[in-house]
Amino acid sequence: MKPQFKLLSAAVCIAITSSAYGTAIQNNEVQTLQQQINQIQQQINRLSHRGQSPIPTNSIFFDGKDNSAKFEEMSSTNLPLSVLQLKSTYPNQSVVIGGMLEMETQYWWGSSFASNSSPTAGTVAGPNDDYHYHSGSGISVSSANLDAMANINQWAQTFVQLHASDTSSMSLESGFINIGNLAQSPFFLTLGKNRMRFGNFPGAPWAASIPQGIVRPGHVNTLTVGYNKDHLNFNLAMYNVPKGNKEAFMASAFYDNAFNQSWSYEINTGLVSNVRGLGNAFDSALASAGPDQESTPGFNVESKLSYKQLSASGGFFTTLKDTNVTNHKKAGTWYAQLAYTQKLFDQDVLFAINYSGAYHTENVAMPLAGDANHGPSLYGVQKEIFTYADTEIGHSINVGLEYAWMQTYNSQHTNEITLYTAYYF
Repeated sequence: MKPQFKLLSAAVCIAITSSAYGTAIQNNEVQTLQQQINQIQQQINRLSHRGQSPIPTNSIFFDGKDNSAKFEEMSSTNLPLSVLQLKSTYPNQSVVIGGMLEMETQYWWGSSFASNSSPTAGTVAGPNDDYHYHSGSGISVSSANLDAMANINQWAQTFVQLHASDTSSMSLESGFINIGNLAQSPFFLTLGKNRMRFGNFPGAPWAASIPQGIVRPGHVNTLTVGYNKDHLNFNLAMYNVPKGNKEAFMASAFYDNAFNQSWSYEINTGLVSNVRGLGNAFDSALASAGPDQESTPGFNVESKLSYKQLSASGGFFTTLKDTNVTNHKKAGTWYAQLAYTQKLFDQDVLFAINYSGAYHTENVAMPLAGDANHGPSLYGVQKEIFTYADTEIGHSINVGLEYAWMQTYNSQHTNEITLYTAYYF
């Protein structure tokens, strides 16, 4: 226990004792106790003058109250680093609690997609074998998250995120330990369950772009060594793979900077030695082909150019090896996005449009945006366009309206409109 904590504990004990037994203590004993209290107070004052607070003024913080952490607004593929960057914002031995409740009001329509025991392009994976996806409407609670970050000491930090929804019970979404202090060293270590920092893969408030839907890593157990300084971030990670696949590492690099006050840019690239084990849709497709699949490496590159409130970004992912899941060809996906922020009614509103495509992914299923109550996935999505507007109200509520259109390899289509609402607490 720290000296100042001992001093404070002693003062509290003395105060309680003097209050409980004050009527039975002689005047000279009371005076002796008062002198001891005065001496302790003087020592506390001396510690305070030297810049050492006897006890943190607040060791528990609530994200929704001071709105400084904003865990749920952080990119999920950059969560460990974003959390570590908050370390110096809060004192040691402190806990920050936050969370989010997200709801979707939806309408979807288009071609009819049915389940099939032998999934091919245009078939759907739903909650049961009789599920059909065609048209409908619904309201769903897509996410109920509870987040907690703890600064253990100068070099150690933990983060836990619990997640529940209409399609899943409460479970551990992310849980990891950060070892590092970016104020003293650019190197850090992350151990636990999280999304590896491999790509950005932007999406709409609810709908996923094709790269996000089938390539973005899932929440898997990883060990990551990272470097972050002067706009440059390097990551080298190891992750679990099924029996029979030995290679399991990821390497990525991110860089962002500005030409001047108006122009800025970002670029990132990454390599995975094995798509199997990433916990994404590609991983699931390879798993369905059997446990003895050979390692399938993948490569990703993305860039973004911004001018004031306008930005243009794009990215490309490809496997580096043929597999039977991808019809013995290399498979890939790409996207291009334009985004613009405009102030309306004293609120910043983000407008964006995204076009994404894929090739040789007929046997890979990606999440459908419609029917969030059941969370279906569609095999063989070849093209997608979505557009949305999103704004923040009162620092704790996000509201967005989106439209998404998808086309499969066999030219079937589906559409969805979603009113998205998220409350941060």
